Amino acid sequence: MTRIARAGALLALAFLTALALAGPATAKQKPHGHGKGAQQRLVLPKAWSKQHKARGPKADPDHDGLVNWGEYRSHTKPKQADSDQDGTGDAHEDYDRDGLDNGSELEAGTDPGRRDTDRDGTPDGAEDADGDGLTNAAEDRTGNHPRKADSDGDGIEDGDEHAGTVAAFDGTNLTIALAVGGTLTAVVDETGLGCGDDEPYYDDEEDELEDEDLDDSSVTARLAEQGDEDDADDEEWYEDDVSGCVAEIEPGTAVREAEVEDGVFVALELVL
Repeated sequence: MTRIARAGALLALAFLTALALAGPATAKQKPHGHGKGAQQRLVLPKAWSKQHKARGPKADPDHDGLVNWGEYRSHTKPKQADSDQDGTGDAHEDYDRDGLDNGSELEAGTDPGRRDTDRDGTPDGAEDADGDGLTNAAEDRTGNHPRKADSDGDGIEDGDEHAGTVAAFDGTNLTIALAVGGTLTAVVDETGLGCGDDEPYYDDEEDELEDEDLDDSSVTARLAEQGDEDDADDEEWYEDDVSGCVAEIEPGTAVREAEVEDGVFVALELVL
């Protein structure tokens, strides 16, 4: 073999060796938990599991809404619903201070122990996982799902549902501070809230108004349970006392959905 050929062979061997060594090193530098991968493999460290006698990353022995993996990443105790005993359950704490509580991080597919899971410079609470116009934090406040663009499946994306919080209510005029910015003000017609009826005006099974006497201005008003996607057990407003219908509308109350026609609310769903 000539000197030039031998030199070329040595260079090729050195190049292949460098590639082989570079591969594992590059793989090790990839950020752990990037994007949706933050929860693709829920693994509990053996030492932590042994210390807390926790079995299974998806188990929730204290029934606080936070599975063991979430407890581990949130630095809470898997067998105490309120680890720091401050009156706020572990799932509703915000360990990494990103605007999204620990339990909601799991729904959004983010890491409750990392403020910016995908390391793109935007805190997890300000991300919009499903691209519906509502941030993860806004989805949480309004009872919507952070990874479902149309949480209630009505064909309208969550960001277009006029979700937000009650800013002001004088008994007639209701102002909602919209989660997407701005405000919405319209009249709440007490006669259209279904109050005073002897029978429920809202049919859970058919999702239709069942009282034909109600006109088009009637409000389909419900009290949705926080974090509950099952509309069947929502509380309908048909109390005998009209004031009972509007009593829950107070500043700070979360609004999951609102619809206005001709300056009057024709749909209103609050999250308590």
